[in-house]
Formats: sequence, C-alpha cells, structure tokens
Amino acid sequence: SKPGALFGGGGGHTMDHQGVLYFLATCGGSKRWQNPADTGIVKVHGSGWLKGRIQEVANSYMHAKSDSWSQDAPGAWFSITLPPTLQIEMTHYSLRHGYGGGAQMRNWELLVSIDGETWTTVRRHVNDTSLSGGYGIHTWTLTPHAHSARSFKIVATGGNSIDGKQLACAGFEVYGRVVAQQCEGVLNPSHWLFSDSVTGRAD
Repeated sequence: SKPGALFGGGGGHTMDHQGVLYFLATCGGSKRWQNPADTGIVKVHGSGWLKGRIQEVANSYMHAKSDSWSQDAPGAWFSITLPPTLQIEMTHYSLRHGYGGGAQMRNWELLVSIDGETWTTVRRHVNDTSLSGGYGIHTWTLTPHAHSARSFKIVATGGNSIDGKQLACAGFEVYGRVVAQQCEGVLNPSHWLFSDSVTGRAD
C-alpha cells in the first residue's frame, strides 16, 4: 500500500479484518494472524495491568475473546504505536470489551500523536453505553482527515459501567487513509520490526 491507500472496512467496521492492525498482523493477508504486539510490528504501552496481558489491546482478530483489564486506579490508559513512518488519517475506530461480564468502559478519551510525545484529543466519550455484553465490540465514526497519527491512546476519564476504575479492553482497530510513508514499501514486512522489544510496562 502507498499514501492514499484506504482501510475503509466492509461497512460494519466491527473487527471485520479490514483495518490497519489486522493488515499489519497478517502481512497484508498473506500470513496467519498473529497479535502484532507479540511480533513487534506495533508497540503497546500502558498503565499497570491486572488481568491478562496488555498486548491484548492490539488484538483485532474478529473471534478473539480475552480477559484483559487494568489495575483499579484512576486514569488507566494504553497506547498503540504503528511502525515508523506510517501515519493514518482516522475515519473510524473500534474497541472490544475485555471481559465476559460487566465493567464496560463508559468514560474515556481517544488521543492521537505523530511523535508519541504531543497528543491531541480527537474524541471524548461521556457516559457512552455503546459497549455492552461480554466481549462486546463497537465502532465510532471520527471526523474524516482531521488528524493524522502514528500513535493512538485510550485514557479512562471516569468510572466504568459498575463505577469501577478498571479499563477493560481486549481489542482495538483503526480505519482510515495512509497519508505518510517516508520510504517506499513501509507496509512491507521488512519495514515493520522495531529494534527494541515490545513491553507491557508502564512508561
């Protein structure tokens, strides 16, 4: 794919295997899916994680069901960073609840960054009840072409559905248009691996 390539989804945008993370995880559909946070294609960071592995937030496989949530502390967060030089203008993003029961996210923000240091809030959710049921998935529409980004961060800003502070998430996907690619073939697997290891530690 080159600048201008569109990851638009199949219309439903609910972990439909048409997003950016799934593309990276499967080498453009040429290989069996592997969590891109485990292979090093994307970087995942976050606050302290209590249940499961924080890497599960990068899981965009449609049928995955993993228990994954943060410690019970205010301001829980995670971030996902794409390979170097790759930037996306987001049009939609999806989240999957990280538990088979309750405690769904209700209050959070989506922030984006190009350099991982300066962040811009592109969507605020207040008492948003869109995530429902065990491992529920929902997709939100964003203002097209408002911000290009390489890194994406979810930050809890209030209580979940049981008024707890845990951030339960076991999946994230992003849809949009490739807008920056400083070297030809950045979406080729040879350009994807980072020099340092993927960790789930808090920064």
